[in-house]
Amino acid sequence: MACKQRAAEIYDEQLFKENQPTEECPICMIPLPISSNEVLFKTYYGKMICDGCNYAMYMSEEGPDDLCAFCRRPSPTLEQIKQLNKLMDNGNAEALNQLGTSYDDGTLGLPQDIVKAHKLYLKAVELGSGTAYYNLGHAYRRGDGVEVDQKKAKHYYELAAMNGCVEARYNLGVFEWNAINNRRAMKHFMIAGKDWARVVVGTS
Repeated sequence: MACKQRAAEIYDEQLFKENQPTEECPICMIPLPISSNEVLFKTYYGKMICDGCNYAMYMSEEGPDDLCAFCRRPSPTLEQIKQLNKLMDNGNAEALNQLGTSYDDGTLGLPQDIVKAHKLYLKAVELGSGTAYYNLGHAYRRGDGVEVDQKKAKHYYELAAMNGCVEARYNLGVFEWNAINNRRAMKHFMIAGKDWARVVVGTS
């Protein structure tokens, strides 16, 4: 009994540990946004850039928005898939997650294949992709290609939060709040709030 209690305490210590500062956008050198909706993965370079730099490319005279913000050239769909596969072979977790997302949504000219998407997510999480954990949690919460399982959803959200995913951290707060675990909920909300504030003010 004491061992189980201590194991739960250690797990909570990891779960509620504040995340490290995000890496910088390689173009503007400002810390990358926390939200996965505000960053883009550039397949040619295997790196994330902020949505602001991508928008600046779109608004420039060079436009349009399909040009790469790094090299100012178009990124053909077939080339993107080839590059993603190359990055995957080199163990790039985000490339695995991005290809999984493409199969999940049926984008980049790929057929929608939820089963294949989930296999790619699972490979990505082995390499520490918080976003891939979040995608799996989201699938179990909504029943996308799997049976709805809130317990599994929460578990994957927890693993995502431990790997720096602020959306998962917020969702955990909602889970705990709905379960009347208000103290745990507020812990999650506070950590998520600090992560957002750190990026907004540009501090590390």
